[in-house]
Amino acid sequence: MQKITLMTLLLIAVQLTYAQKQPDFVKFKPVHIGIIPGLGSSGVYGIKYEHNVSINIFSGHAYANNILSIAGISHYQIQRSQGINIAGVGNILGAFPFLKDREAQDSVAEFGAIQIAGLINGVNGGGFGGQLSAGFNLITGSMNGLQITGIHNDVAKAFSGGQIALISNHIGDMGVAFQSAFIVNRARMLSGVQLFALFNHISHELDGLQLGGLNVVTNHNSETFRYSKFYWMQLGLANFAWRNGDGFQMGLVNYAEDLGYAQFGLINISKKIPQYPIGLLNLAPDARGFLRAHNNRLFRYNVEMSTGSKKLLNALTYSWDNQKKRQGFSYALGNQKKDPRKLHNRYFYEAFAQATHLVEKGQSIWNPNMIYSVKGQFGLNPFDHTKMPDLFFFIGIVGNASWIKSGNQELIEGPLVAQNGNRTFWADLNFGVQL
Repeated sequence: MQKITLMTLLLIAVQLTYAQKQPDFVKFKPVHIGIIPGLGSSGVYGIKYEHNVSINIFSGHAYANNILSIAGISHYQIQRSQGINIAGVGNILGAFPFLKDREAQDSVAEFGAIQIAGLINGVNGGGFGGQLSAGFNLITGSMNGLQITGIHNDVAKAFSGGQIALISNHIGDMGVAFQSAFIVNRARMLSGVQLFALFNHISHELDGLQLGGLNVVTNHNSETFRYSKFYWMQLGLANFAWRNGDGFQMGLVNYAEDLGYAQFGLINISKKIPQYPIGLLNLAPDARGFLRAHNNRLFRYNVEMSTGSKKLLNALTYSWDNQKKRQGFSYALGNQKKDPRKLHNRYFYEAFAQATHLVEKGQSIWNPNMIYSVKGQFGLNPFDHTKMPDLFFFIGIVGNASWIKSGNQELIEGPLVAQNGNRTFWADLNFGVQL
């Protein structure tokens, strides 16, 4: 009995609260039963009624709804929607064209409900709630809740919730958000996350994460105080970013106009090399690197190319030895420091960690011997006082470790070789020339 009394008092309080807010031309009726708009307990002028509960066989309309509205096809409210709205096709809030200008000027849409529809949910302003539709969710101006749809979510001007769509999400302006779409996410000024889309697009700013097949950030015409700087992360098969940022890109192909932190991919392209580029090929006007040829006991011929930044170099090496009938492909990460002279460098020293994919004659390229190495090298340029370009002669010590597969011949012979079962460790000298 106490619970019933408490619920009754609470309902009365809610009714009184809403009754105080309604304009003079709006009448209040707690419950409405209808068939179609104009045919029901609220009569022809149901559009100017506020209800707590509205149940319609086909369609219904009201000025406001506070607790529950159910319609077989569609239901719309002029000014306020609270509670739960369920309709077979569409729920609409903010139908200002149904009111005269004199009546609509103070009618700002307020949305604080859960809307469920088979096809369309629409809100013309206001927010706090959620929408669930198999077809199309639309909020024009503000939203603080959640949208879930079969095809497309759309918010223009402000957003603080989450969107989940099979095909497309769109935020018109601002947003502290989460988006997850199977095909497309688009946003203008997003401080949140975009996930699991084949295509993600941001026009003007991003604070957060993009994860998709193709990620794009375009901030060419940003008008905010963060015109030239934003912080972000892109994870996808291909990542593109215009305008700079202290961020991170990870994909097969990465492009950035002015990236501050890192790129990680097969091909990295930027107008200004980031601090830590990691990839098979790093291209930028200010990229550093070298080209060199060298010799060691494992391979008679080695051709090596390196690209990277002041802090990190990536090196690719193709090696072969026709006499031993073997070839190798190596990737290394490390750094090289040079004598800091303006015209010519007299010397360099470096340290690299390297992995080598070694294939012998008759061996499958998919089942190679893997060799892991650490090398330190020193180079000297004897022509630093001439007009010739830098040409270094270098020598280095390389420590190697390999797990040799059973049945294969020994990979290396000679001094400084240790064998332990199928594991081999050895030290080697590496010498050559570098441009």
